[in-house]
Formats: sequence, C-alpha cells, structure tokens
Amino acid sequence: MKLRIHGNSVRLRLRRSEVERFAKDGLLEESLVIGSGELGYKLVRTDAETVGAEFNSGVLHVSVPSLQADAWVSGDEVGIYAQTSTVEVILEKEFRRTSNKSEFDEDLYPNPRAGKHLQQIES
Repeated sequence: MKLRIHGNSVRLRLRRSEVERFAKDGLLEESLVIGSGELGYKLVRTDAETVGAEFNSGVLHVSVPSLQADAWVSGDEVGIYAQTSTVEVILEKEFRRTSNKSEFDEDLYPNPRAGKHLQQIES
C-alpha cells in the first residue's frame, strides 16, 4: 500500500493482492521507520457512514464505510474520493506504468491508457 501526502490530501494506492486482503480482512497496515521514529498508516473498513481520517500516536487511520468499501473492491471503480472536515482522502487501485516496467507489474491493475496514444489536453 502506497501512501502519498500532498498538502491537505492523503492518497492510498493498493495493489491487487492488497485489495483482495482488504476485501477479506477489512484492514491493511503499513509503517515507515525513519531513524528512531515510525509513521504507521492503516486502512480500515468500518460501520461509519462516511470516509474518515485521523492521526493518533504516530498512526494515520483511514476508514471507509463497509458498503462503499465492498462496492469498490468488487467493482470496476478506480477509487474512492472523499473530503473530510480537515483532509481530502483518496483511495485508489494501482495501475501498471505505461512506460517503465515495475517489479510489481503482475500485482497491479492493467492501465487503461496502455497502448493508446495520449494527447495533452490544453487548458
């Protein structure tokens, strides 16, 4: 599970095996050790009605309502996107790269842009 923090947004990207494990267990946990400190992050399926995010005791807790989580893991939707009172939460299935290969390619979702000519959209 990849964690990306940018400004007031948190993005978690999951490989296929992680989505399967989340579907089965309702929980994924990772941690990053930096020197003598540790940053933990976890994704939890919950009975709450909305997506949530909290940071307590060095652990980022992202929670997703059961119905929304179940629909996401079993469907074709790429992600769950939510805004809490303090942070934007993005939960996505991770796609294969379109250029360089990755050691995790077999565990990633097929990229819908693979093999297609990409056009730059002008704003």
